[in-house]
Amino acid sequence: MSLKGMVGPPMRYGYNVVLANPCAGPYGMGNVTERVAAAPDWELSGGLQTNIVSYVVANMLSSSLHAYKGEGPINHVLNILKRNCLDMPPGIEYNAAKWKKVVSFVQDGFTERQSVWKKTLKKSIKDTQNIYDVAALLIKKSNCKVMAPLCSCVALMRSVYRADPGSSFWESVDTKLAEIHNKAGMGDSRDKCINKAFKAILKKDREDFGGEDNSAVNNHYTRSDLQVLVEEHIETAI
Repeated sequence: MSLKGMVGPPMRYGYNVVLANPCAGPYGMGNVTERVAAAPDWELSGGLQTNIVSYVVANMLSSSLHAYKGEGPINHVLNILKRNCLDMPPGIEYNAAKWKKVVSFVQDGFTERQSVWKKTLKKSIKDTQNIYDVAALLIKKSNCKVMAPLCSCVALMRSVYRADPGSSFWESVDTKLAEIHNKAGMGDSRDKCINKAFKAILKKDREDFGGEDNSAVNNHYTRSDLQVLVEEHIETAI
């Protein structure tokens, strides 16, 4: 059979084509209309969604991050995804419709965690949870590992929440981060000064909420491959 023409405009889920019927005669059935299915719309796979969640968590718990609000954290995740092509069609960023789905999922990932983490911090203060237990809750369903720098980030969030639990909480976290980075300056001792500030915040948290005997909180080096990748990307992008 040969393709003769198309009947009607293309439809969302396919279109109709008219095929010539070689058996048609004076008493034949004439042309035959068949339905051709269109390719299904591309959607994020379960694996891609899981990877994005892990990257969002790793970004939010990176001591190299300069701010939680704005496009910076979102762009970090999007650039990592583009660079590694994780379960995505090559060049997807050039397909506006498909790329919009990825961007929306990343944005929603940050928004959701910012909301959930505030509630987790509130409960942790009420229940006097040690920093390790709080960190373990925040990294749930990600490929991150609890270690000292990550706990320092959580301690920073908790210290800010104690002073500002309201709607401007994340802005206040950014203000505190900016204060730490600005105070460190731009000299050779910058990283040392930043680490010292975070260590002091973690030390105060452990004094207030316990957890002094947990060796994982003292671990500065055991990061997952995911955390290493995210840290290196953020440090390079800054």
